Amino acid sequence: TSEEFSATDVVEARYFLPRRSYNKFETVVRDRKATKEVNRIQLSREEVRSIPGTFGDPLRVIENLPGMARAPLLGGALLVRGTSPRSTGVYVDGVQVPLLYHFGGLTSIISPEYLETIDFYPGGFGAKYGRATAGIVDVKTRQMRMRDCRGYMEVDLMDSGFFFGCPVTLFGSEVASDAPSWRRITFGFGARRSWIDAVIPLATSLILPPGAGTLTVAPIYWDYQGKIEYRPLASHTFSLLAFGSDDILKVVAGGAADASTFGVTVHQQFHRLVARWDWRIAPRLTNMFQVYGGINWDDTSIGASGGALGGGFKLGSGTLTRLVGVRNELSYTLLEDLLSLTLGLDYTVAETEFDSSLPFGGFDGSERRPDITVEFPRLVGRPGSGGGFFGLDVPTLRERRVDINMAPWIEAEIGPIAGFRFIPGFRFDYYKYGQQTRNFQPTPRMTVKWEPVKDTILKGSWGIYEQAPTPQEVSPNLGQPKLLPERAIQYVIGGETRLTNKITVSMNGFYSDRRSLIVQSNRVLGITNGVAEYEKYNNQGTGNVIGADFMLRHELGKNFFGWVAYTISKSMVRDRPAEDEIPFTYDQTHILTLVGQYKLPWHLPFREWAVNGRLPRNLWWNTGWAILSGDVSVGGRFRLVSGNPTTRYVFSTHDLDNNQFNGEFGLENGSRLPTFHQLDIRIDYKMAFNNWLVNVYLDLLNVYNRQNAEFVQWDYRYRNYTPIALLPFLPILGFTAEF
Repeated sequence: TSEEFSATDVVEARYFLPRRSYNKFETVVRDRKATKEVNRIQLSREEVRSIPGTFGDPLRVIENLPGMARAPLLGGALLVRGTSPRSTGVYVDGVQVPLLYHFGGLTSIISPEYLETIDFYPGGFGAKYGRATAGIVDVKTRQMRMRDCRGYMEVDLMDSGFFFGCPVTLFGSEVASDAPSWRRITFGFGARRSWIDAVIPLATSLILPPGAGTLTVAPIYWDYQGKIEYRPLASHTFSLLAFGSDDILKVVAGGAADASTFGVTVHQQFHRLVARWDWRIAPRLTNMFQVYGGINWDDTSIGASGGALGGGFKLGSGTLTRLVGVRNELSYTLLEDLLSLTLGLDYTVAETEFDSSLPFGGFDGSERRPDITVEFPRLVGRPGSGGGFFGLDVPTLRERRVDINMAPWIEAEIGPIAGFRFIPGFRFDYYKYGQQTRNFQPTPRMTVKWEPVKDTILKGSWGIYEQAPTPQEVSPNLGQPKLLPERAIQYVIGGETRLTNKITVSMNGFYSDRRSLIVQSNRVLGITNGVAEYEKYNNQGTGNVIGADFMLRHELGKNFFGWVAYTISKSMVRDRPAEDEIPFTYDQTHILTLVGQYKLPWHLPFREWAVNGRLPRNLWWNTGWAILSGDVSVGGRFRLVSGNPTTRYVFSTHDLDNNQFNGEFGLENGSRLPTFHQLDIRIDYKMAFNNWLVNVYLDLLNVYNRQNAEFVQWDYRYRNYTPIALLPFLPILGFTAEF
């Protein structure tokens, strides 16, 4: 723009500049930072909030990064480099949580306004992390440093949520700065609740004819986060964080249907309370201490009452875990930029109560379908206390156990020396299962980085990683108390370079030698009073994962960001030494993801009229200009993924006595489902008012309505099958508002 000045006139010019980011919580300073891990991917807030197919949820962006396999259905499982979900650890501020997403992967358990950073380690992570053999997702909540009150609200067709934070002056006059002050604390609270259970009956009542009805299993979820922060001095920060999540599958009736006589319950819930103290003891010496507690609760049951079932039935099982933990990290820089040392302690105690009223044992859903039938010993309990099943008594099994994991660890960073940086680490895990089993597992790790020229880094790592069995697997009644932890030896080698100021490219090759895998067993250990005692589980399983991943990334610029991620891998397992290797259930050979968003450089003419003064400047018109001259962004995500392994029927026999066909399986996981591909598009319209920022978005999932098969349905003769797709074209409209 240009202005004309003269010696006789006074010219006063006011310029209004549209901001690139309207998030008042943050100030972004961009610089290169040395990382200790070979494989760490970190994304900015603006990138993760606008990626198609994520409903604006930053944590769902992890699905689109190299090394992460496509989860079934709408997502939810973290499948890192061809391994099961249980092999990846999820942390929030250093505290492990049982899950990252609500049912179906619709949204994450943490509100976007609480996120500071999301670190994804698909392998080669340091000694501070444990209890995982594949990858780590570490979510760090933001510091509550605010000068004024802040608020956020989001509503779409799936759920709605809010956030409110504010500084509070304890004594005297109001503190206007966000600098450390012993007279001020800052708090923030957020919550979210789904309303799918309300949308489904409304939609079905409009579609179904009069008198018709449907029963649908719908996910219902809610979560909350609350944080209080106190910074009396620049060297001391105290915080108290409480967060939790609840998921339940509920039978929802639509139309004239009645869901009161039939019930399915799949209920997951957890809560955490974390107290933390960050202390800068000296310029080169810092300490972080935190203590936490919480519960995990899982309940699965099915039941019915009345109708054709007479008295009905109820079967199920539940697990309640109470846990407490302590985490401490002491960091000291011995020589400026040449040597630093971190000492840590990771300690948890978990008390687990298991209650079951099932007529037979079950397996972890993440495991492969066994090719043999495993017979469990008769469950012992009070006869009939678990409820009846068509007139049969079902016994109840109750267990209580205490598990301990204590892990001191040490990590050093040496360099750079002649362009090399060395990061050795050592973690020592002590496991105690119940009253019988104790294990000591040392896990050394090493990372080496070399920067031969500026902005080009070659890197490699080696490490041993351990993961303890689940409480059910070491149960005296349902499992094997003598199980050892699963182990993986990981090798990673790769490099990255910066092509331009905004474009980077990275490539990594990886190999994971998986040992002592927990597999099912029907080996008889002995016979007592005529009842066989089965092994149920052992550590004879082995496996390996080999592959490479590639990422070409354009960082957030003025109008565009995006990346291309490609992973090629092969994941194989073997249940017993004498058996052949077969593809693992979550093996996906090729995973290609393209993500991009472009903010249109032009605006509607109303903005030009407002800037050039062609319309009167008053409050009414200012509001109209803000609505009609917003920023328009268009983004897309395309995924192309190899189909998951599956087991097909190879032939069938006809039983003439019963007039039915019996199918015979072929090689386990010897076939694959059809190739998956899907396009998602997102359109954002961002409007800025004086004190408000409003964003209206439209997420279009599966734009061309690709019928991607999640599983197959065979005909009654087991000769032909029909692919079953569960995600049609799905438009999601929503809006966010913040002040």
